[in-house]
Amino acid sequence: MKKIFGIFVVAAMMSTVACGPSEKETKARDEKLKRDSDSIADALTKQMYAPAKDSTKKDAGAPADTTKK
Repeated sequence: MKKIFGIFVVAAMMSTVACGPSEKETKARDEKLKRDSDSIADALTKQMYAPAKDSTKKDAGAPADTTKK
């Protein structure tokens, strides 16, 4: 009985390892990875070529400090 159970366990482990993702799942995963990497690349490109803010300019919308010191 122990031998039969041992053989069954080994066969179950081998069949689990042999069953990898299907071709359809692999293709879907690859397409998702490509879309994700493209969107990341687009975001980085937009950020690189966005006009830089001039940190030396005063903000026109900020209220002036009128308190006496």
